[in-house]
Amino acid sequence: MNSITVYTHTERLPKTWIYNAFGPIAIRYFKDLNGNKKLDAAKGESLEGSMFHTTAENEAEVKQGESIRMTNSHGCIHLKPRDRNKLTLLKAFKTGMDLTIYSYDKKFTPVAIDK
Repeated sequence: MNSITVYTHTERLPKTWIYNAFGPIAIRYFKDLNGNKKLDAAKGESLEGSMFHTTAENEAEVKQGESIRMTNSHGCIHLKPRDRNKLTLLKAFKTGMDLTIYSYDKKFTPVAIDK
């Protein structure tokens, strides 16, 4: 016979859920086959499985003032929390924004983005 253990927790839950493995937000994207900058399921467009996101560990490191340790991903694009915040302020994740993903062998020189 299986027994069920009930756990109770006396502390209050945080106002914002902080235990998400993908950080507080995960951003998904899609290949815009018809070029109208909208997700059109009827046209065969769908969200990619990979996401832009932070990790719960990186969020905690920032809160505790520790240096951020980036870890490998199995396909997602990991962001540092501060980089995610900056890109969000720049509206980089707004629907309709262009995104180019290059193969690993491509080399490029980063440029500064003026706000």
